[in-house]
Amino acid sequence: MNKFIFDGFYDNILNSFGWQTINIGIPLLQEFNENFSKAKYLLEIENEIKPMEKMKRMEFSISDDKIVGRTLVYNPENWKHTEYYFFEDAPKEVENSKVYEVLHISQ
Repeated sequence: MNKFIFDGFYDNILNSFGWQTINIGIPLLQEFNENFSKAKYLLEIENEIKPMEKMKRMEFSISDDKIVGRTLVYNPENWKHTEYYFFEDAPKEVENSKVYEVLHISQ
């Protein structure tokens, strides 16, 4: 991240879009199968982390045989977590979700 921000790569974003806020995400869970590189769609679900007396690890909210990869990222600055699900075929949208088309996955 430091290299990206301070060694010139982020300058392209500044030149194109101006000053931007960078959201920090800490990976908590990750699962990728052998078909991950074939993913064409991404389903994103954002959630709040509600106050609790004892911290409890977040879990994936979706199980589906058509998922080729998934990751869960959290941000303790704003107490939110985001689930990312990768699919070869367009998924059905779920509540509080967005679907994106994947243009490229580097290996």
